[in-house]
Amino acid sequence: RLKEENLSLDEKNKLYDSIAYAVRPQSEEIARLADEAAKNPELFSHNMAYACFLNCFIKRYANLTLIARESENIAVAELELAVVESLRYLKNMGVVTVVVGFSETQTTAEGLIFAYKIIENALEENLSYLRGVQAIFYQTGNLVCRIAMEGVAFARIEKLDGTHKGGIVFAVSGDEDISYLDIILKKEAT
Repeated sequence: RLKEENLSLDEKNKLYDSIAYAVRPQSEEIARLADEAAKNPELFSHNMAYACFLNCFIKRYANLTLIARESENIAVAELELAVVESLRYLKNMGVVTVVVGFSETQTTAEGLIFAYKIIENALEENLSYLRGVQAIFYQTGNLVCRIAMEGVAFARIEKLDGTHKGGIVFAVSGDEDISYLDIILKKEAT
């Protein structure tokens, strides 16, 4: 029995290490923001708002990863909750945000986690340009999450266009002031 417990503990440590590795850029940025705010008190509010946004991603990414450990499929509602919370923290930074839709279906855990990571990266990389973000979840055979980013030129996210890990398709469109990131997830039998 002790051998089984040690094996389980070893598996958990590997899982937590993989989570820490995946969110390392956000963790390092939070540390940098805190140091910068300590040296420049006028940056405190802005830096802490950004740190909260990054911390939200760390928390939600870890939650999704732990849920995925239990099942190959995850309810799309988990992605919606993660995006809602991320956008709530963006709102604290002065970005207008809206989330519309709800899905009661499931998709692959790998695909859903990858989709959240891509959404987060797109928001992080374009934060200084963002004036508004709208997330729309809907279903047309497959599941679609559309992220509309006002203030972000299409060319800034064009590299995401195409099929990616887990069979997820990202379709990117827009113009010089608004970009659309459509994430198409395959619906799994529940």
